[in-house]
Amino acid sequence: MIELKITNSAALLLLTERMKIEFNKRKSANNTEDWRELNNLDFEEILEIAEAAAIDLICMLPADILLERNNLDEIIARAIRSLSGIYNKEEFNIYTIEKSRKLVGQIEAIFDKYNEESTFNYN
Repeated sequence: MIELKITNSAALLLLTERMKIEFNKRKSANNTEDWRELNNLDFEEILEIAEAAAIDLICMLPADILLERNNLDEIIARAIRSLSGIYNKEEFNIYTIEKSRKLVGQIEAIFDKYNEESTFNYN
């Protein structure tokens, strides 16, 4: 098992910065009104942006990390739960590791499939 050692504050900083980028992309694509700010969105909208940002961050990791067992789901769950203090939404406190495991699992499945296909091609 690969144990990723990152503080919650660092994970939260990465997540919030990526959320700002995701929100600005949505604003420029006219998915969100120009006058709206990330702080003013409701819980479901912020959670959707947070999960999209988490997926982006997962995709930026080296493939080796995703092919081995790791604690990435715990890190993501802690960071998303910490968003409750930033956006004053208590609903973030009930975000579970199972939800973050589903996010990580989607990306891991893609890497697993690619790894199987590429191994088959070289045999």
